[in-house]
Amino acid sequence: MPAAASSVHGAPATTSTHAPVDGLSFDVRAGEILGIAGARVVADELPVTRAHEKFDQHGRLLDAELFERLRGVVHTLASEAAVPESIAA
Repeated sequence: MPAAASSVHGAPATTSTHAPVDGLSFDVRAGEILGIAGARVVADELPVTRAHEKFDQHGRLLDAELFERLRGVVHTLASEAAVPESIAA
């Protein structure tokens, strides 16, 4: 299937993993695959080491630095996914 026919063609994307060692290499490969599929990889990777220590029992993120980095990634994705005013009108 050509990338232009892909369901992710033109969509903003990012990657994240919790694997301590090979996770970064997974992020790189996942980003490459998303790019080949036609997605626009727009945010830096967000590796989460020791993920079992970063969240509470309700799934809330406890690490303030990681939270701010995640906020930035989500902001970038939301900005890239926003419908331009010329189309929305």
